[in-house]
Amino acid sequence: HLLINNTSLNLAAPPWYNEGIAEYFGTYMEKDGKIILGDVSIVKDRFYSMLDRFGRAESVDTESLFKARQEELGIADDMTRDQEKFTSKFYARSFAVVHYLNADPGRRKQLITYLYLLNKGHSVDESFKHAFNMEFAELDGVVDAYINDRYMMGRVFTMGESGVEFPEFAHTVTVLKPREALEFLIPRIVLYSDTFLGAENLEKMYAEAEAIYPDFFQGESAGVP
Repeated sequence: HLLINNTSLNLAAPPWYNEGIAEYFGTYMEKDGKIILGDVSIVKDRFYSMLDRFGRAESVDTESLFKARQEELGIADDMTRDQEKFTSKFYARSFAVVHYLNADPGRRKQLITYLYLLNKGHSVDESFKHAFNMEFAELDGVVDAYINDRYMMGRVFTMGESGVEFPEFAHTVTVLKPREALEFLIPRIVLYSDTFLGAENLEKMYAEAEAIYPDFFQGESAGVP
C-alpha cells in the first residue's frame, strides 16, 4: 500500500506531507520490469541544506515540521538567503520523514492514522500522540539515525500481472511544424517567466522568435502581447 491521494481517503494534507510525498514520487524509476521509489541518489542534493559543518544531517525537528503552515513556505524571486535556506531545508526534512514512514508497513499505518485524525479536527499534538505513541523528540531520534545511516531503502513494486498495472489510454500523435511548436510553447513558458526564465531571458526568447519569424508577434497566434 502507498498513500497517494489524501482527499479520496478523507485524510489531511499538511504542507510537510504534500512536499515530502512530491519529493518521494520524484524518485520514481522503472527498471527491469519493476517500479522503484525512494532511491535517494536521485535527489541527494536535497539533503545538502540539512548538513552541518561536519557533513552530518541536522535533526529533522518533527515538531516544528508537523506544525508548519503553508504561508511559511512562500516562494518568490526576492526571497532572502535565510528564507531560501529554510524552504530548502523544509523540503529535505519533509522528504526524510515521508521516506522513513513509507519504509515499513507499521509506520505507514501510523501515518494514515495521523492524517486521518488531523482531518477529523484533532490537533497536531493529539493526533501525533495517538498515532505514533511517542514524543516528537523520539521520532526525531529514529528519523535522524535513519537518514544518517549508510542506506535508506527504497520500495520496489513488480509491474504487470499480479503487480502494478497502468491503464491504457487512447492517444494520437501530431507532428508540429517549427512555427506551430513556438506558438504552442511560448505562451506556456511565459506563464512561468518569473521563476523559470526571468525578465532578461524572456526578452531574449522574444527576440530569437522574432528573428526566425519577423511577423510572429504581429497577430494573436502566439498568445503573447
